[in-house]
Amino acid sequence: MHHQVDEFSVTDIRHTIAEIWRVVRERRWWFIFPFCVGTTVACAASLFIPRKYTTTMMFERKNDPVLAGMLARRWTRMYDDQRKRLRHDLLRDDVIEEVLRELNLPANLPVAAAGQFSTEGEAARNAFVRKIVHGLQPTLIEKTTNRDIMQLSLSLADPTHAVEILDGVLRKYEDIMRKQTLTFMLSAEEFYVERIARCGAELSDVDRQLADFRKKYPGIHSNDEDPTVFERKDLQLERTRHQDSIDDLLFRRTDLARKIARSKKTGERNPPAPADASEFDGVEMTTNPKYAALRTEIGKIDHQITDNRKLKFMTDLHPTIVSLRKLRQRRSEELANTVPRIPADSLPAASLAVVVRSQEELLIAQREKLDAGIASSRVKLANAEQRIEGSRQLRNDILENREAYWRQEKKAGQIRSELQAWQGELGPLRNAVTLEKNDRGIHFAVTQKPYLASKPSAPVSLTIMLA
Repeated sequence: MHHQVDEFSVTDIRHTIAEIWRVVRERRWWFIFPFCVGTTVACAASLFIPRKYTTTMMFERKNDPVLAGMLARRWTRMYDDQRKRLRHDLLRDDVIEEVLRELNLPANLPVAAAGQFSTEGEAARNAFVRKIVHGLQPTLIEKTTNRDIMQLSLSLADPTHAVEILDGVLRKYEDIMRKQTLTFMLSAEEFYVERIARCGAELSDVDRQLADFRKKYPGIHSNDEDPTVFERKDLQLERTRHQDSIDDLLFRRTDLARKIARSKKTGERNPPAPADASEFDGVEMTTNPKYAALRTEIGKIDHQITDNRKLKFMTDLHPTIVSLRKLRQRRSEELANTVPRIPADSLPAASLAVVVRSQEELLIAQREKLDAGIASSRVKLANAEQRIEGSRQLRNDILENREAYWRQEKKAGQIRSELQAWQGELGPLRNAVTLEKNDRGIHFAVTQKPYLASKPSAPVSLTIMLA
């Protein structure tokens, strides 16, 4: 029974199709007449639709081999931006207007007395510009890293000057691209130069401050907790040496004092010869040994003063020179009070007195020399103490100012990094500017010349028939 139902369904469909075809055949003029009328009206209407003729040209935009070698480096992005701005740069009213002005199109427009277009002429020019902007169509056909194939089409109702306009638009686009690229690069170069100069001035100022820090606080650049510890240890050793020297000189002075005391006792037991030589008239006289000894000692003192000034470069204010001058003055006064000659028979007693007196004075001279050495060592000791205190104060100042120094050093590092970044950008940019100035950037070449279209591109016949 299921088989019978399928046969009935097929028979019903065939019957329906046969009925439809019968109705169409019997009423065929109801379909043919409206179709013919519609086609006739569409064809007649198409005669009044404005024709548009499309003129097409193709050109190649290729990177110069030198520029192609820089594409992996910086400062080629300007050329990439130009590739993306093609439509914007071409479809600008001012660009098209400048092209038409160079081509003197459209011709025979009303001109005012001053040589400028009249109001009607300006309106006609603007209308023509808008038609070109609406009819101009740039298309990217092929794109590679260093080469682009572009198609430029222009659709106008009157294609008489379409070829000239397309050629003018391509030339203008090439000129605009070169000028924009060079202007942008020169502006960027000026900006980079200004930034480099500013960073250089800031870095010089910070480096000067860091140098002042290092000069005022030696060791501030290190990470040591106490940069002056070694210097202070040396000063402490120097202070110890001076203190030991003072102790030794004081001990020797004490020993000299005991010797001087014993010499004085010896002199009391052996009094010197009379000072007045007139008491020995008629008596055989001889040279006073004390007088000769004083003159010899004064000569030695003068020799020591000369050696200290010439060989040791001591000044007149040096403690040793001052002590020797005082000793010489005393010996000169003593020499003035000593008779140069004495009786020969009193020579033994006089000689003994002179020897005792000379020994005592030599001890006193040694004591004075020790006193000068003690005074000099005490001055050096005080100087060492002062320098040790200065070293401690320097350590405190270093620790107090080290954080400020590190901040300045960090700032110098940041400025130096920024400066290197600007300098790194400036080098490739100047190379790109050199390429552009020497016409080694992007080259344009027409691969398919525009030709005057003989058939309209709009309206399309198929569209008219479908309508």
